[in-house]
Amino acid sequence: MNFHKQILTVLFIFATLMGPGPGLYLANNLAAETSMATVMGIPVIYAWVAFWFMVQAGVIMVASQKIWKAKDEPDA
Repeated sequence: MNFHKQILTVLFIFATLMGPGPGLYLANNLAAETSMATVMGIPVIYAWVAFWFMVQAGVIMVASQKIWKAKDEPDA
């Protein structure tokens, strides 16, 4: 189980860097090279950030189902 935590952590950090961080410059360079660069009608920069956000959301969903265990809490 610890191996899964490490993979999800690395994937989340990588997605954080690639999304709104330095990875955005990769998409920005692509958009600058072609005029009106779009992916299915969505500007490349927006699609890039949205994709990496979805990766982060997916990591959180997998972690919530596979790693984070519900603990019994006393009634308040």
